Amino acid sequence: MAKVDWDDLEKRISPIGLTRYAWEYWDCGYAADRIVGERKGYEIHAPMPVIFLTAHSIELALKAILKSKGFSAERLSKKPLGHNISKLAEEVCAIEGEDDLLNGDDLELLEIISHLHTTTILRYFQAGYRTLPIYGPLSELALKILLRASKLSGYKYPHYP
Repeated sequence: MAKVDWDDLEKRISPIGLTRYAWEYWDCGYAADRIVGERKGYEIHAPMPVIFLTAHSIELALKAILKSKGFSAERLSKKPLGHNISKLAEEVCAIEGEDDLLNGDDLELLEIISHLHTTTILRYFQAGYRTLPIYGPLSELALKILLRASKLSGYKYPHYP
């Protein structure tokens, strides 16, 4: 594995870029849910790719918030943060204040999605039962985080007021 040039990465990763990608993942999840999620068999939960796209959107939006608050690309990339949505949310709450952006119910939902996201269950089939989020509340939570990331980064999302 090649050594990471953290100085170069720091120059290329910005809050506005993270926010743009976060919106694009959210858009793709939303669009996929409107097509695949409306099919018979998806009445109970959204398709896994939809949940994955939404989870990744949340990860990137939380990273955009933290990057706008001075977190380095290296810190955002390595454990304990990395792809751990719960840890990213904890850091955001420590800076923003829990009730200001994320409340207790939000954090519980993020804990569920974080487990699914970090264990790759959303990307690779694994037999068995698991707790899955309901897409509506997950998507609404993603929007709330995306709007905060947009405000902090200055990214003007062209398809949302």
